[in-house]
Amino acid sequence: MYLDAGFVLASIDYRLAPETMLPEIVEDVEDGYHWLVTEGATRFNIDRDRIAVVGHSVGAYLALLMGYRVEPRPRAIVSFYGYGDITGDWYTSPSAVLNEEPKITEAEARTFVGKDVISGTPFAMEHRRGDFYVWCRQQGVWPIEVSGKNPITDMEWFRPFEPIRNVSPDFPPMLLLHGEQDTDVPIEQSIRMAEALERYDVPHRLITNREWTHMFDGRRRHRNSQCS
Repeated sequence: MYLDAGFVLASIDYRLAPETMLPEIVEDVEDGYHWLVTEGATRFNIDRDRIAVVGHSVGAYLALLMGYRVEPRPRAIVSFYGYGDITGDWYTSPSAVLNEEPKITEAEARTFVGKDVISGTPFAMEHRRGDFYVWCRQQGVWPIEVSGKNPITDMEWFRPFEPIRNVSPDFPPMLLLHGEQDTDVPIEQSIRMAEALERYDVPHRLITNREWTHMFDGRRRHRNSQCS
């Protein structure tokens, strides 16, 4: 659909957690964006002043980070069920919804990840690897596992990685889409982001739907597809 509409489309890979920590993951996305506006612009006839960044779930979180961490800033950001807060209760407390599913032990969870740095999930582990994410959410430890820091005692360390705490009048215009039935990323994450943009008079639009669930816009995927 993007290509049919005349867009040049680029997908940025990044190393995955927990083998790689959050600063290095963000660095990968920043490097990819920098390549896009320099070498990529000359190779693919890209207008570096008209780049929009689009992401889904954790990809939307990374897209929001590009709103204040890169120059030139994107012309716009589109967030599908993203989040700007990684130290809030929704992420640092056990997920009631995921705790209704079969419990995963830490020993089981850690067998699905390794020490080798990867940027894509091996096909043989495509589904089981996501169990590590489920265990993290069942325990409320995902921010710790992705950063090595405690979001309660080291909250200031997380500030550069929380879009909700870095909104300013210079933030790019934004489109946010989120479903009221999303049990993975609460819709309040997009609502709070919209409120922050409103305070700084940043052009934005929030689209919600009472029927939408997580990943409402794509084909059904495994329950743990966010793990990255």
